[in-house]
Amino acid sequence: MIPVMEADFDRYLLRIEKELDKEERLIKEKEKTDLGLGFSIDVPKGFAPAREHSADIYWSINRPLAVWIRDGGRVGFSFQRVEGGRPEGLVKSGLLSFSKEIRRMLEQADGRTVFYGEGITPKGIGWLEYKSFAEEKRVYQLLCFFQAGGWDVLGSFYCSYEEYEKWRKVFFCMMQTVEIQEGGEE
Repeated sequence: MIPVMEADFDRYLLRIEKELDKEERLIKEKEKTDLGLGFSIDVPKGFAPAREHSADIYWSINRPLAVWIRDGGRVGFSFQRVEGGRPEGLVKSGLLSFSKEIRRMLEQADGRTVFYGEGITPKGIGWLEYKSFAEEKRVYQLLCFFQAGGWDVLGSFYCSYEEYEKWRKVFFCMMQTVEIQEGGEE
């Protein structure tokens, strides 16, 4: 066994500091983007709208209206309108019941899904985070839901489970930057 030298520990701390700095840059280097769904959101540099062939990660022809990816599709987010939403919409009092409904559907679809948390942000946006599986790979997912432009909107942020510590904070920061446009409802 090779003994750990003091210089090795210093290199380790410098590397950790460098990784944390990358995460902070992701959060700071962003651009307010109108997704055409009645709201805008800050999108970190490096994300781009998925082209039709890049959005093949969605097996259904009913893919979300807004799909943004980076790192070859290993990290991304999407937003779509929820068809057949409740007539009263996702009012703040109904967000947790909507979250429970989504959770129930996810559990039925794949019993391996692991849920981590759910809640409502100070802006009134509901969220649910969990680990799911795609082609036997683990995927971190953060869903958010709110009302904009008179529609219920469902957002999904995803990355490989191995990278979730890096992206989780970025996704939560993005969610906090949602701005409902004039005439929309929060």
